[in-house]
Amino acid sequence: MGIYLDHAATSPIRPEIKDLIASLYESEFGNPSSQHSYARKAREILDGAREQIAGLLNINYGNIIFTSGGTESDNLALYGSVRNNLNQESAKISDILVSSVEHRAVLNSSAEIGKIFNLNLKKIPVDFNGRVQTDALEELLSQNNGSDDRKLVSVMASNNEIGTVQPFREIFDKVKSANENNIYHCDAVQGAGWLNLPEIVANSDLVSISSHKLGGPVGVGALIVNGGQKIMPQIIGGGQERQRRSGTNDVIGAAGLAMAVKLTLEKDHEYFKKLKQKFVSDLLSQVPDVFETVPSELSVDGMVHLTVKNVNSEELLFLLDESDLAASAGSACSSGSIAPSHVLQAIGVADSGSAFIRLSFGWSTTEVDLNGAVSIIKNCTEKLR
Repeated sequence: MGIYLDHAATSPIRPEIKDLIASLYESEFGNPSSQHSYARKAREILDGAREQIAGLLNINYGNIIFTSGGTESDNLALYGSVRNNLNQESAKISDILVSSVEHRAVLNSSAEIGKIFNLNLKKIPVDFNGRVQTDALEELLSQNNGSDDRKLVSVMASNNEIGTVQPFREIFDKVKSANENNIYHCDAVQGAGWLNLPEIVANSDLVSISSHKLGGPVGVGALIVNGGQKIMPQIIGGGQERQRRSGTNDVIGAAGLAMAVKLTLEKDHEYFKKLKQKFVSDLLSQVPDVFETVPSELSVDGMVHLTVKNVNSEELLFLLDESDLAASAGSACSSGSIAPSHVLQAIGVADSGSAFIRLSFGWSTTEVDLNGAVSIIKNCTEKLR
């Protein structure tokens, strides 16, 4: 068997969740929006999933909107906030502030929203580690466009390409200190697996998560609405999810997401921290001219982004794949492109002439996997050089 170190793209489904899904598919239940006994059974499963997630995150049951995944959750957070803004007589949103290293689901949707609704889109710069410059954020928040001016801010919990952890608590404080009516959305699709998700939720108005990043099924996610924030629907239809996201509910997906959140919050972070420390130490001591793009102390325990000198990215990834090591150059949402990403450009390393690879861990990763990965990377790098 090969070594799978691309959990940031998708994490293999956990065996407990696979068993849960199989048992639910064998069960008889109907559409939760219908009125008969089959529907009531489906509604019980759906409500149970919502209640379980709410309990784990210390929030109200009604604050969870089930979606088709992280991209829809990000879009709903941004579009839903701005469309709700149209109904406001005062406190209008004038600016959308996003970091320059956000996922394309936030960058592209915020650019589109800015055009449609004639809002100012402003990029928050980051430092050379990909961390938001909070003084620049403060300056952008202070720029007033009127007495009732509001800002919609979207900054992720941790970066999906280089793993940098953002100071989400400080960001939330600055956003609300500038104007309590400002809205802070946190894309936690990547961070939910490695950071304190209840803490992220407590320090945000809106939080996006995705099941398949946590070892759950593909095609389901959630937008968590905190602090009474109102959201207008982006998908119009039968009014499911309390009029905020229409469409027949994915009952089995919701149950899988709930179990994925539960198992993720039970994760032994110290174990993975030690795994990463040993992996990085072994790799850097055995392979010359290989560096962490972002230091371990500034990134999540589940990701290592490497800068490999005197090697071509495409050739290195090809050899790693031939050696049965699954890694990536960055985001899996870039249509297979290995061109320098906007994230690497933002931190100023895209034109360094080096190869970049992302290795990401998950529930199935073992020390044996990482020892094997060190050996494979060493052999492939030596071959190319």
